Amino acid sequence: MADRVPVDQAVAVYLRYFAELTPDNVGRIDRLVVPDLHFRGPLGEFRSREKLRRLLERMFERLKSPRFIMRDHALSGQIAYIRWTFTFRLGGSPKPWLVEGVSEVRFDHAGHAMSHFDHWDAAEQLYEKLPALGWVMRQIKRRIAD
Repeated sequence: MADRVPVDQAVAVYLRYFAELTPDNVGRIDRLVVPDLHFRGPLGEFRSREKLRRLLERMFERLKSPRFIMRDHALSGQIAYIRWTFTFRLGGSPKPWLVEGVSEVRFDHAGHAMSHFDHWDAAEQLYEKLPALGWVMRQIKRRIAD
């Protein structure tokens, strides 16, 4: 039987991983999550540690200076609720983009993440900031609010 890892220790390691994430250490995710990790967020859903690793690798390929700032967390049993800010630069823009959200991460008793569900508003924090799509999203939002 594997050693039981206290959830607060597992969460501390998980938070440190994302706070210190670089292209060189992306592969460390393999030690932190189960092979069939269930990931869900506004941009997609899958069940695969390998797909999460590829998602993180692509993040560094496509965005400039991506970084997670871990703001706060709370525990409920084997689940951690993690509040974070994701910053990055897109294209030639000197101004960083900010995305704020919360992740709900469930850990097994060995200290590995079994599921990671991201909660953030893609429409407001991402789509509305894109030139053409942003205008459309703001018009829809305005009509709904009226």
